Amino acid sequence: MSATPAATPSASTVAAIKEKARLLSIYSMMSTTAAGSGHPTSCMSAAELVAGTFFYAMKFDPKNPNSPDADRFVLSKGHAAAGTVCGAR
Repeated sequence: MSATPAATPSASTVAAIKEKARLLSIYSMMSTTAAGSGHPTSCMSAAELVAGTFFYAMKFDPKNPNSPDADRFVLSKGHAAAGTVCGAR
């Protein structure tokens, strides 16, 4: 796993991560509603953690997801799985 950058993120970076978390919450609600199954509140409670980790701290290129240089994301919060799937978009 790559180390978190030492510098404090800029206000615009924090705002972008918060927006990603907000969208993850919305997509989690939409996907679990459409499926008629799932745990949207568990997904929503993990949205900021997932957004901060996946979109800021991790080294990951969506265009090359199988790169050997990419970090791997493993979440042991099974009921929040829908939120992590939306995060991969």
